[in-house]
Amino acid sequence: MVCSQCGTAVEIEADSTIEQWARNIATDHGFTLTGHDIELYGTCGKCTAKAQPAAHQE
Repeated sequence: MVCSQCGTAVEIEADSTIEQWARNIATDHGFTLTGHDIELYGTCGKCTAKAQPAAHQE
């Protein structure tokens, strides 16, 4: 998973559902799956906190 703001990355483990999905996609398109990379993007907690306006600053 990669933060789209700062680039911080963490590795996540795929469960069997994702593995089966990848095999099914390959088979459906006539491929034999030999490997895969899946990247998820989002905003990490630090960047999310920075983007939040300070509460009750007036």
